[in-house]
Amino acid sequence: MTKKQYFLTLIALLKAKLLGKGTPLIINWAITNKCNNQCGYCNLGQQNVLELTTAQIFKIIDILHKSNTLWINFSGGEPLIRLDIQEIISYTASKGINIILNTNGFLLAKKQAVLDKVQVLKLSFDGPVNIHDKIRGEGSFAQLMQAIKIVKQSKVKLLLCAVLSQANLDYIDYILNTAKDLNSMVFFQPATKKTLGSSDDNPLYCETVAYRQAMSKLLSLKKSKSLGKYIANSASALECLDNWCWRQRLIY
Repeated sequence: MTKKQYFLTLIALLKAKLLGKGTPLIINWAITNKCNNQCGYCNLGQQNVLELTTAQIFKIIDILHKSNTLWINFSGGEPLIRLDIQEIISYTASKGINIILNTNGFLLAKKQAVLDKVQVLKLSFDGPVNIHDKIRGEGSFAQLMQAIKIVKQSKVKLLLCAVLSQANLDYIDYILNTAKDLNSMVFFQPATKKTLGSSDDNPLYCETVAYRQAMSKLLSLKKSKSLGKYIANSASALECLDNWCWRQRLIY
């Protein structure tokens, strides 16, 4: 983050504190539902949703720029599927906004040019090859490894994202040790009770006791010197996720 961005962040926080006027400093933006993968917990790719045009996206980026937004996390679906993704990323960068790109990595080899304007590349990683492919489809792990190799050869920061499900709760140590070997952090998030994009029950949803044990383990590891620094979630965020999922079980 530049000195100017630190200054803008400070001003934004002061306005929020003193005037009650918030600023969208970080935006998570799913710019498409389309996807070239079929993960077991997601049905977004099957939805036929009208997408914003390139021009409409540019207008929103202009608004975010005027609002002093510092980061945009482009996700989906799979954002690299969009034919105009290079234009979108270049335009965002031209406004001085930092970019996180959330991708499964399948198309990264063909669209490596996006890395020239991206600060952080977030790749989905759910465990060893048999587990990752079970969740995300055969061949997904090989594509992930290829994408990781590409990122590590660039100046872009690598961030891994693991979706905790009943299929990989026993592989938290494996995920974190792999992250350590890659000198990367891992952001953990839970599989939702309903399949993303539908009202169907999620077949990968975690059983309550096992999930809470996993969250307790993550909180313990967060405090450890060996692996704690590789967990991207803060301790308070992990506690929030635990409580959120507990409430979700009471709602449904």
